[in-house]
Amino acid sequence: MGKLNLPTVDEIIDEAFKNILEKYGVKKLTQIPSDVPLSEIVNEVEEEANRLYKEYEKEAVIEYMRRKGYSKMRSAVRGVLKILENSLVITIANVRKSRGGHTVQRILAHILRRGYDIPCEVGKINLDGYEADIAIPNKEAVVKEKWGFALAVKRTLKERWREDSPVFKYPHSAFVFIKRGEGDFNLSKANDMVAQGFKLVYIPDEVYKEYGEELEKKYPGVFKRLSDLPADLNQFLKKKTCSTNASRNI
Repeated sequence: MGKLNLPTVDEIIDEAFKNILEKYGVKKLTQIPSDVPLSEIVNEVEEEANRLYKEYEKEAVIEYMRRKGYSKMRSAVRGVLKILENSLVITIANVRKSRGGHTVQRILAHILRRGYDIPCEVGKINLDGYEADIAIPNKEAVVKEKWGFALAVKRTLKERWREDSPVFKYPHSAFVFIKRGEGDFNLSKANDMVAQGFKLVYIPDEVYKEYGEELEKKYPGVFKRLSDLPADLNQFLKKKTCSTNASRNI
């Protein structure tokens, strides 16, 4: 078919983020009611980004056919789009499946930056052969200077979460999963994660609400609400900044 003119993933995520803020009638993420957990916001941004992607893809197909001289067949084009819609959905689903983790990583990083003023970078954060997903405040602080914070991110625990255990070889790190799926998480899964060496895991708030009391008794400080992540990262950065400034003054 040729190249379609589509916005970048980051542009779509940014538009989706703005739309969610508008939905809640706020200008800043921190103004959203506190009873709306961070995991829900991430999921809403992802769903809105997927909706926008579908719309942009349809518009891009119409524009492509117009450029090829089919402008007088607009009604026919729209009919073709109806036929294409199911295959487009399948295509989007396949793309989402193959890059789903990467998309949700970008969404979480975008929310941390835009919503909580937490500096971070995504992609190719090499830690002795293992690639983390998000570096706070940047890759250099994690990879070269060894004082930053590394995050491993999965959309759900149906993805290969065990492959992220190497992130905990790095001193400042955590594992995050965003969305609860059927049978995704239970106490047995928590036991498996701890046995695999997972030392700090941020889980969806609704999951913590169900299992938090038992998890805290058995594994104190290991499992936390996803909504705690921004405050924890800000506290980490503040502590590291104070430590660095103190060292310079010696």
